[in-house]
Amino acid sequence: MIEFMFVDMENKSGEIGYWLSSAAEGHGYMTEALGLLESVIFAQGFNRILIRNDTRNARSVNVASRAGYHLDGVMRQIRWSPEEQCFISLNMWSKIRDDL
Repeated sequence: MIEFMFVDMENKSGEIGYWLSSAAEGHGYMTEALGLLESVIFAQGFNRILIRNDTRNARSVNVASRAGYHLDGVMRQIRWSPEEQCFISLNMWSKIRDDL
């Protein structure tokens, strides 16, 4: 699943979120889907796309990196995980129209 969410029309930005079943991992499907979706988003006049992912999720980190997103920074211990009983940190990635 991949979606464009938290759309900010005034600032021409939004966030892409993606999830993939473990059975489909490692085939490049998400990198391909990300490239297709961002092409549509930029063609619609948007300027900035954000991706957030758990710093521990190596596969998600690799998708953003391979797709040419810039690591803007890490939001340390930004979210509580009740399942894991700990705080998690999130990477903040972006791609802007000028990066194309």
